[in-house]
Amino acid sequence: MPVKIKPDLSAAFWRNYFRIYDRLAATRTNRRLIGRAVDYLRVGPGEAYLDLGCGTGNSTAEIVRRGGEVLGLDLSTFGLTRAQTKVPKAGFVKADMDQSLPLAPGSLSGALAINSLYLSHRPEQVLGEVFVILKPGGRLVISNPRRGAFPQKILEEELQLEKEYLQMRYDWLNAKIRLAVKTAIRLADFAVFLPFQLVLKQESPHFEHAEFWGTRAKAAGFSIESVDNTLYGGQNDTLVLVKPLR
Repeated sequence: MPVKIKPDLSAAFWRNYFRIYDRLAATRTNRRLIGRAVDYLRVGPGEAYLDLGCGTGNSTAEIVRRGGEVLGLDLSTFGLTRAQTKVPKAGFVKADMDQSLPLAPGSLSGALAINSLYLSHRPEQVLGEVFVILKPGGRLVISNPRRGAFPQKILEEELQLEKEYLQMRYDWLNAKIRLAVKTAIRLADFAVFLPFQLVLKQESPHFEHAEFWGTRAKAAGFSIESVDNTLYGGQNDTLVLVKPLR
């Protein structure tokens, strides 16, 4: 997730952020978000995609798993190093999404931006550049936390999903014990992660609603296929954008 924190804090911030982020990336809530977003991308085998603000490569890995060829772009060297280890079949580039994107016009079938575009200081420019590098009919899926989002709702969804899973797999007592252990682990993880989220919220210029992104996407030339506001504990707006055929 590229973002400009104070220069003397940037490397340390992202190194520590991604360490805890990768713990939370294994949660059912996060996997549901990534899975649904990649569903919307409609990955075609052998087609080329961009993972914009790929972080440590969790969404990149899902695109590759479905047969896509992916370029992951991020500003964090630490994140990209982890991503390359996780997804050796993908390509990665260190770049600032607020600068020009290093891709040729009409070269991609789709692009994905999960919890990254809200950190851009120039979202209109980024959307315009993605529009140019997509083929006609190409898709851009973006998912961002909306203004006034409540992080605790994400935790509540995670614990509910975990409860449902455990109740299907184990007897009543085992499910209760396992859920208690998982609840303690997740509470600790979220407690550690919250300060990082507060920093990002303070630094981010664009915790906005779906209407904000829809207006700017249309201005860039996209049509809006759908908006999903149910993901990430109902705290993210996920927009499916399409570049018209003409």
